[in-house]
Amino acid sequence: MENEEPKLCVNMDCERYPPDWDFKKDSEETYQEDQWKKCGQCVGYYNDDGMCDILFVQEEPNNQEAECSLCGKTKDIVQMKGSGQYLCGNACDESDEEEEEEEEEEEEGKRKCETCAIHINTDDIIELSIEVNGHNLKLCLCENCFQDKADILRKEGWNVDDFFEEEEEADASEEEPNNQEAGCDHCGKTDDVVQMKGSGQYLCGDGCDED
Repeated sequence: MENEEPKLCVNMDCERYPPDWDFKKDSEETYQEDQWKKCGQCVGYYNDDGMCDILFVQEEPNNQEAECSLCGKTKDIVQMKGSGQYLCGNACDESDEEEEEEEEEEEEGKRKCETCAIHINTDDIIELSIEVNGHNLKLCLCENCFQDKADILRKEGWNVDDFFEEEEEADASEEEPNNQEAGCDHCGKTDDVVQMKGSGQYLCGDGCDED
């Protein structure tokens, strides 16, 4: 009995193995992904060139019914190979997005996570963006889904690192020490100086040197 050929994505096509695959050393667990990524929809790999990471599910030969995860439309839908998310091929209609946002705002300031569909406070939503075919798409996630899918979304081109940078900057500002230069009011030294909370006076932390 002949072995069946593995099923690979068609339009846009996946390859069973990347061009730099070492058949003696590489496996799905050990292969170091770079330009070529493991597809989440088939057993193959796709070239992460901004085009091959998209599967045209409604075109030949796929002919699948699909719905945009963001706006609910069912025409001209593509699928992201990494996360499996369905999106409008030419970006969601802005008027529909505005209506959806208004409905979400009416629900006591809550918005829906596009992955798990739970409603959380608008301030807690993480809103990512990506440019596909010249259009800027958005993805709203809760914290749990963001952490769970961060690596996949980063590989697809979503601005995951922007959020991490903002988080790190916020943490750094909260933890920033009081790097003030001050001199002791008694001896003028500037090393190991503390400030009295009540009077505001600056003093040597270990007492002034008698010398």
